[in-house]
Amino acid sequence: MKASRLVLLLLCLFLNLPFAVIARAAENPQIMRVEVTAPFGSAGAIPSTINFTVLGDYTAADQTLSTGSKYVVTVENGALQLYQIDKDTTTPILKDQISIMLQPAGDAGNSMVELDGKKVYKYREGMQFMLAGGANSSIVPINIISVENYLKGVVPTEMSDSWELEALKAQAVAARTYAISEMKSVKGDGYINDTVKYQAYQGVNIEGDHANQAVDSTQGQVLTYSGNLISALYSASNGGYTEASENVWSGNGAPYLIEKQDPYDAKISPHMGWTVTLSAADIAKKLAAANLSVGTVQNVQLLSSYPSQRVADLAVVGDKGTQHISKDRARTVFGLKSALYTITTQGAQPAAPAKVAIKGKTGTVQKALTGLRVYTAQGLKNVTSAGSVVQGANQRMAYASQPAAGNVVSVTFTGSGWGHGVGMSQWGAREMAKEDKNYLDITAFYYPGAQLSQNYGN
Repeated sequence: MKASRLVLLLLCLFLNLPFAVIARAAENPQIMRVEVTAPFGSAGAIPSTINFTVLGDYTAADQTLSTGSKYVVTVENGALQLYQIDKDTTTPILKDQISIMLQPAGDAGNSMVELDGKKVYKYREGMQFMLAGGANSSIVPINIISVENYLKGVVPTEMSDSWELEALKAQAVAARTYAISEMKSVKGDGYINDTVKYQAYQGVNIEGDHANQAVDSTQGQVLTYSGNLISALYSASNGGYTEASENVWSGNGAPYLIEKQDPYDAKISPHMGWTVTLSAADIAKKLAAANLSVGTVQNVQLLSSYPSQRVADLAVVGDKGTQHISKDRARTVFGLKSALYTITTQGAQPAAPAKVAIKGKTGTVQKALTGLRVYTAQGLKNVTSAGSVVQGANQRMAYASQPAAGNVVSVTFTGSGWGHGVGMSQWGAREMAKEDKNYLDITAFYYPGAQLSQNYGN
């Protein structure tokens, strides 16, 4: 045993900490802290009670949690309480905590915490329950896990385990690079989460043999440029053309995230040639939700596109102003698969004049509402437009306003791709693997100029 490991062991014994976990952290500093939301339905869910089972022996402070035992952590009196559950009996284990850390007492990689929410999910290695403040205190569960075990729950979530191994290996390298880069930007006890805001992660539930093989066979491999980790972005499909990052988000671009044709994605992607039709009212609502209100939508114009044919400037004209929408917002504001699209507008036809039944001495006749003169409490008035309400002896009739002739009634978006289109296309990676390209070929095509580095780029 090396002297450093002997000192580490003595330190663990002195602090009553599990040696396996501390040794793992010391030998591999790539430790992920991931808020798990999947068991509770969404990232917006805020549980105040979490039931769980430990699969493998764990410790929490100075308490031992035996494998197979059931527990519940709950918020009481503004603090976390931990109880063991045995049939109908609950036994206090820890009281009045702001954080409860579960650490494996044995083999961390094969120790799991099973969280019981709307669905049951299993997570390898450690679990921390943190008290979240605010008006209604809640619990934030954080999976503390090595990046390699984390990737085993990411890769098959982002890409089907049934896909070709070389595509899965490319996904593993990209996901590892992205994960480590994100964790380096986290400060102190900060964390990422398990949603697509970072990378979709489902723990042990989603693990598959092919994805595990892809992770294990590329262990420690990341992509670097000029000695630094790259932004290893990827999306489902680029629609046959990768996009430069500066054409999607603000800021400077990256030399390895460029726009170019992608024959592999175009050949296989199921997201080519989609269409979505939105009414003018739908467009107005979506703009308002994004704080881009224009009032009643009168026209929509695609003014310019990038070489990839993704939208560079989409103008929406309304009776209260005009909004110019570009880059990724041209996709996200309208809830579309991608920003690689063209538009077709459908305009309103001249409206037929609204008519009202007029009963006279010789019978009832239909008269155009516009142009009528009616007696009111204020005297004789002209009816100038639709949108009027006529009160008769026995009923009231409202005449709805019609769209002005030439105003847009709906817009049809016709496009290709799914996602931002920057970096690797997952469908394109699959096609390359089908054509006997290996994962180095795939990453070289989608991240030109980036280098494959070992040992996490250290």
